[in-house]
Amino acid sequence: MPTPTLPEARSFTGKLYSLTPGGYQLVSMSVPMNELQSQYTDGWLTLNHDGIAFRFNYRDTKDGHPRYSVTAQIPNNAHDGGQLEISRNGYLGLYKVSTNDQLWHVLPDSRNLPDAKALLKQTRWSEVFGNDPEEERLKECLKECLIPVLMHCDQGRSIKLMADEPYLSTTEGSEPRLFIDIEGEL
Repeated sequence: MPTPTLPEARSFTGKLYSLTPGGYQLVSMSVPMNELQSQYTDGWLTLNHDGIAFRFNYRDTKDGHPRYSVTAQIPNNAHDGGQLEISRNGYLGLYKVSTNDQLWHVLPDSRNLPDAKALLKQTRWSEVFGNDPEEERLKECLKECLIPVLMHCDQGRSIKLMADEPYLSTTEGSEPRLFIDIEGEL
């Protein structure tokens, strides 16, 4: 099977994964526990096992690198079509009305690729898939289809995983290993 690559200067859809020594998690949207909490947590990006699809809308190329606006693809959800942007506090969130037309660089990441492949092999797949009969096919797809990427905003700030909270940020935390599973080119 050929090694997957990012589409050049084209829009595409896909899911974002983060890989840690404990396994992988999908980039997703926070889920409020109650109505009061929803005004504070709804729409912020986090990691869990229920990921959402994103549309990477190719906009242009700057300094030899493609730039994308990134929108959520969540049918039947208020945040469907919400644009990935950075809050004034540095959190990543989905905004229905764009506040600054944030653009993102998505670049291939070749840093320690063998280490990333080793982490995929160590993933506790039973925690990911449970008793899913498709588990073996999905495991192989994840091992072969994920593209390691670096992703940062136009101002150069990279995505970080906050240590004490499950949210994604650009201001504090560690830089997670990110992967894209491309679902389709547009």
